Amino acid sequence: MRPSHGAEEAFRAWQLAAASGDLQGGVPHLELAAELGHPLAMTDLGVRRIQSGDDAGARELWRRASEAGASKATVNLAAEAELRFDMAEAEQWWRKAAEQGEPEGMRGAGVRAYHRGDLAEAEKWLARAAAGDDGEAAHYLAVVRRQRAAEAGAVEADAGQRVAEVGQAVPDAGQRVPGEEILTEEWVLARLAEGDTDLAERLFRRPAMEGSAEAAYNLGAFYQQTGNPSAAQPLWLLAAELGLPLAMFALAVLYEQSGDRTVADAWMDRAAEAGLFQAQAAVGERMLRAGRHEEAEGYLVAAARQGSVPATCALGSLLAARGELPDAEELWEHAAHEGDGYAAQQLARLHENRGDTAVAAHWRAAADRADEPSQHEPGPPAPLLARRYPQ
Repeated sequence: MRPSHGAEEAFRAWQLAAASGDLQGGVPHLELAAELGHPLAMTDLGVRRIQSGDDAGARELWRRASEAGASKATVNLAAEAELRFDMAEAEQWWRKAAEQGEPEGMRGAGVRAYHRGDLAEAEKWLARAAAGDDGEAAHYLAVVRRQRAAEAGAVEADAGQRVAEVGQAVPDAGQRVPGEEILTEEWVLARLAEGDTDLAERLFRRPAMEGSAEAAYNLGAFYQQTGNPSAAQPLWLLAAELGLPLAMFALAVLYEQSGDRTVADAWMDRAAEAGLFQAQAAVGERMLRAGRHEEAEGYLVAAARQGSVPATCALGSLLAARGELPDAEELWEHAAHEGDGYAAQQLARLHENRGDTAVAAHWRAAADRADEPSQHEPGPPAPLLARRYPQ
């Protein structure tokens, strides 16, 4: 069904407003176009609904849009179902998106069939997606075809042969080679750092395909570090589906870098709920920016207790916004001593406002010297946390 002329005009007005950066002014046009049944408007409005926390409203809009033929809305329904761990529903939507001709739907249907063990169904959809130059689908397709060949007896390898294959790639400590160097764990790490793809594949591919989340994550990390994020993404997705929080976090960062903030936020939320302090800090900071202070506080406290310096600094900013400057100052001082330049800047401003120029200058100098604190390396938790937030 074609949208009405009024719906087309309203959706065009939304597009023009969005292109000019006037999202707030464009939303009424988007809502009108969606109300009049414009499929793309319902799809876009669903994204805005889920960003505001209205998951049910988003799903309803996407269902209506999907029924009207909007394949992107169907893809959104599939991805949202996966994030709720409803893989059966997700596969239904992926298959519908595939039948609507959506390449991402073909890939999704193939991946879900692969994880369900239906290799024939997986190959059908992945082959169609790969034909459209989908690199991730091509990766899965190669895996599926190798497994189907192995099941058919075309590839025979017992456990001893697999050990032998790994042994060829990772010589035992003490083995000599020309030049008399000894091949050790340091040698293996050095080869991986140099980008030895064959070694990485031998070490991690088979255990990853046999269900090792850590192996899947490590192989993905290898590809990311060697400049191949498209190869890292399906491996991290596999590791995340197997329940590895660090893979969920890595996926969130990857999607954010690609501009897909909705999916990035969803994976970051899952990693945070799984207790990963890096993700808890990121979610807390996101909620703080959105003005959701009570929710932000819970995530930031959880991360700061685990020693997250960025979370400690952000928690100080939250308390400062409430007017609780003594506690905010203590948290900023702790974060600044751990190398957080932003915390040092906040302290400098605080002392400048008090007229204490000498102390302000000290913190300005500390901010200039500070490096960005690594979100992966926790420090000691701030003492104030135990007093203010007893467990």
